[in-house]
Amino acid sequence: MTFQVGPPLEQVYADLGGGSATATLIETHRSFQKQNLHLALPFPGAPEALQRLRDAGLRMGAVTNRSRVTSLVTLEQAGLAKFFEIVVSAEDAPALKPDPAPLRIALAALAASPAGAAMVGDTVADVGAARALGMFMVGVSYGFAGEALAAHAPDRLVHQPSEIPGALGVGDGAPPPWPSQGRATQPPR
Repeated sequence: MTFQVGPPLEQVYADLGGGSATATLIETHRSFQKQNLHLALPFPGAPEALQRLRDAGLRMGAVTNRSRVTSLVTLEQAGLAKFFEIVVSAEDAPALKPDPAPLRIALAALAASPAGAAMVGDTVADVGAARALGMFMVGVSYGFAGEALAAHAPDRLVHQPSEIPGALGVGDGAPPPWPSQGRATQPPR
């Protein structure tokens, strides 16, 4: 079922054979999410990794196919909202990942170019959106797609949040693996 994480809900439930019940399934899905936001916890080490990125001067945005209300509440409850200058949710873009439209919105808000930015993500949709813009892509195996994300050839694959700064060239003394002008990064989901 992890192959169904990341695409728009309309696609997920249509692929699962929802037919005429697709709209009802989506409504039920979103209702369940809203009622259970307390279950969303940050991965161990994620706040520290985001702090390292911010301390290194990277500007960050979150780009997600989830609804705005669930995204914002989840980030707030997890103590992660303070790291992101922008959150682009399903309602904010004309199309969802893997379409690059949401990334374009985040990049514009961060005054960054695709060549000067990186995407950190845990789904095939994240890889597709980043690739469509030619962005440097860091896949995270601890997310929804797991090790299967490696088959989609991210530029780097990390296995825990503490590895993200190094994958982005932060803290190891090496230059960043992508151009430094207007550097920005979009963490997962």
